[in-house]
Amino acid sequence: METKAILDFICRRRSVRRYQKKEIAAEILELLMKAAMAAPSGNNVQPWEFVIVQDPQIKEALSRVHPWVYMAAEAPAAVVVLGDKSSESPPPHTKYRKDKVHRDTYGQKF
Repeated sequence: METKAILDFICRRRSVRRYQKKEIAAEILELLMKAAMAAPSGNNVQPWEFVIVQDPQIKEALSRVHPWVYMAAEAPAAVVVLGDKSSESPPPHTKYRKDKVHRDTYGQKF
């Protein structure tokens, strides 16, 4: 993709706050997490963990944490990003670390 096309794509993005009541396939969630974990971090420390939340009660509780998160209650899935401020040494060099993605359902990991 050429530079102008990429910039046009980025500039056309929009926020979505109304969602279809359709489940998101695990394969799609995994692909999104791979993209998120490909983000650069200083010294490749990757000081984050991701929690994929699909449980309606947990999403409802999350929606009350901050006024800008109200839409989490109605979304089919929400991703909570946790930052590890104590992370000092880089993990094994990899773009996608399955140990950094968690699911709320039955404690399963990808």
